[in-house]
Amino acid sequence: MPPVKTFFIFLLVFISGCSASRDSAVSSKFADSKLNIEARSEYDTGAVVEITVHNTSEKDTLTLHKPRNLIVQKKQDGKWRRVRTLYCPCGASCPAPPERVAVVPGSGYPYRWEQKEQWCGEMNQQGIPRMHSRFPGTGLYRIAIRYVSHEDQQIQSLYKFFSIK
Repeated sequence: MPPVKTFFIFLLVFISGCSASRDSAVSSKFADSKLNIEARSEYDTGAVVEITVHNTSEKDTLTLHKPRNLIVQKKQDGKWRRVRTLYCPCGASCPAPPERVAVVPGSGYPYRWEQKEQWCGEMNQQGIPRMHSRFPGTGLYRIAIRYVSHEDQQIQSLYKFFSIK
């Protein structure tokens, strides 16, 4: 990786999650949306990425949009590439994930990602698609937190940035 690119990645990670300790939580507060996103800024390879969205409002319920359908992206060649994630194992008949999840004041909702890119492939002899899984690599990532704006009912997105080393 060129030294200039390495420097900018380091600077972005440093700015987005300055922390005294690698194990401490990093919070990003968004006053306009009344939510607080708590997560570490750096994860070791293989560690579960855990991000919690807290509703900091005293009276308004926060509505998350499709939180079970994770949107994870990795920075590659200066662009954000979506990492394929599955809500349900290939061939399983899982109920559809909730369209919206209410987070009452003072509570939170956890997002978890096991650092796996997953997708369904070719069918086996039983007619079930084969599930593929791989580690997408070290680098800079972001996860989308989608919520419904109560003013105009539009879906808004916030991103929590983190790195995997």
